[in-house]
Amino acid sequence: ADKRKGRMSARALFLWRTVVEFIRYRFQEVSITVDDGVPIEARMALVAVANGKFFGGGMMVAPDAELTDGQFDIVILRAAGKLKLIWDIRLLYGGRHRNHPAITILRGRKVVVEPLGDASE
Repeated sequence: ADKRKGRMSARALFLWRTVVEFIRYRFQEVSITVDDGVPIEARMALVAVANGKFFGGGMMVAPDAELTDGQFDIVILRAAGKLKLIWDIRLLYGGRHRNHPAITILRGRKVVVEPLGDASE
């Protein structure tokens, strides 16, 4: 449990914990294939497969997602400098990350995400 609970809003606490975990996280090399297309292979900070627009603390990770369209929105955040990415996390709250250079947003019905190499490294 975080001792800050009660002194911070739920949203601020979620953002704080996101930043702390992001600092500790080791980016992973993965392959992502959508609808049997050409795989995207890269070092990733985040891959979100979303059916709805929001998750965790009000982050609008998939601003164009529709619950009833039968498709997933796949949001890929490629690894970059951690300080820059931490600063840019704020863009997720308003769905303003669409044009970020490290972000790719795809849509599809079938998504396969596979680790490349040893995921424990």
